[in-house]
Amino acid sequence: MPRRGRWPWRPEIHYAPFTAVPLADVARLRNDPALAVSTSGYAFQSHVFLLDFNLSNPHLADLRVRRAIAHAIDRQGLIDTVWYGFGKPAVSPVPSQLTRFHNPDVPRHDYDPARTEALLDEAGLPRGANGMRFTVTHDYLPFGETYRDAGEYIRNNLKKVGIDFVLRGQDYPSWTRRVYTDYAYDIDSNTVAVMMDPEMGLPRLLLSTNHVRGVPTSNNTGYANPEADRVIKALQVEPDAGKRKALFGELQAIAMTDLPILPLSEMRHVTIHSRKLRGLAPAPDAALASLADAWLSA
Repeated sequence: MPRRGRWPWRPEIHYAPFTAVPLADVARLRNDPALAVSTSGYAFQSHVFLLDFNLSNPHLADLRVRRAIAHAIDRQGLIDTVWYGFGKPAVSPVPSQLTRFHNPDVPRHDYDPARTEALLDEAGLPRGANGMRFTVTHDYLPFGETYRDAGEYIRNNLKKVGIDFVLRGQDYPSWTRRVYTDYAYDIDSNTVAVMMDPEMGLPRLLLSTNHVRGVPTSNNTGYANPEADRVIKALQVEPDAGKRKALFGELQAIAMTDLPILPLSEMRHVTIHSRKLRGLAPAPDAALASLADAWLSA
């Protein structure tokens, strides 16, 4: 809350995790000597921002089209513009901070609009008289303006290569029903908490038998690959750490080859707290941890 009777107002914050203020304000707050800004304490969840492709859509069922969309999006520009630099371009659905499991040697789909144009031409989707090749609807995650802004940024990227990317906003219950029950979407934006062991967060998006109508955070794309299923089932029973790492590496390679989902950014949440606040836990799950040991200095 602002202090009354003073201008400019200064925030009185004790503890505000999970990006409780607009990212546009973080740079200003970082210059306040009374406040500390941190991105630590979130590795336990390891959130990734991504797009889900509805593979029942005739255009999106074509791998060339999914690859074309992947090459059309400037991930670093998205992070710099929408998330004010808080993030890192994702090359895999397992973020790089999870060094025990992350596989950097997967098929890459870096920003390359010329490659997008070639792939769409190859897929038999020429530009029409209006310059557009085809239209898809984008149901952005209804968790505030940032996700709408991300959709607008992606729309501008895709418009340049002839894809009409129509944004559709709605409340969260409507979005959940549309995406996980009715499957009445083309592309949605989403976040996944991969967790410190990706078995907790990743396989549910890729396992074919997890395409279950009406179950949120399941496999809503309709993706089904026997090789992905084999790797996931092996992970469920493999106790050896080295073999599990290899299996996760294989699963990431399969996912980035088939692209049922398109990871865009490794998210960086922000915690703002008073410099008088002491005793915050320096742990991977600090943002979710108890404040039992926290105290305010005089």
